[in-house]
Amino acid sequence: MKSILGVINIFFGFIAGLLGGAAVMLFSHPIVKIINGDNPLLGAKDIPDVIAIANTYIVFTTFIFVLLTIAITGAGIWFARWFGISKDREIRDNMYELSTKLHSDSDLAEKFIKELFSHEEISNKIALIAKDFIDFELNINKTDVSKAEPFFDELTEKRQANNE
Repeated sequence: MKSILGVINIFFGFIAGLLGGAAVMLFSHPIVKIINGDNPLLGAKDIPDVIAIANTYIVFTTFIFVLLTIAITGAGIWFARWFGISKDREIRDNMYELSTKLHSDSDLAEKFIKELFSHEEISNKIALIAKDFIDFELNINKTDVSKAEPFFDELTEKRQANNE
């Protein structure tokens, strides 16, 4: 509901800006002055006056275009920043939601793991991580042989249980 009201507010603000700009152009635009008989070109005595008046109009319109360009650039930068922030927040929220779903739903976790292992690159990375973990455990337990055998027995039992 808030977003709809925000869009309506922005739309009516845009319309009000257009109407205000149109009113300023109608009441103070040089063409209106020419139509009303207040033509500055008719009062020009020689060519340098005409060139000066034309140059004034060119500079005036250039300022308008520069201001419009600055406003559009600023809006583009603001939108890019806003979309970047919202995208990061959305990714973070989705990762948190995926993590909680994987912890609560074992079937989903199993499907997720199978999908991960179906990709060779990810499977290789997981195998390297597992190898490092096993090497670490073996280095810790290599001085005490009695701890190494139960570790391998437990690992073998888990592997056989998963294969069944």
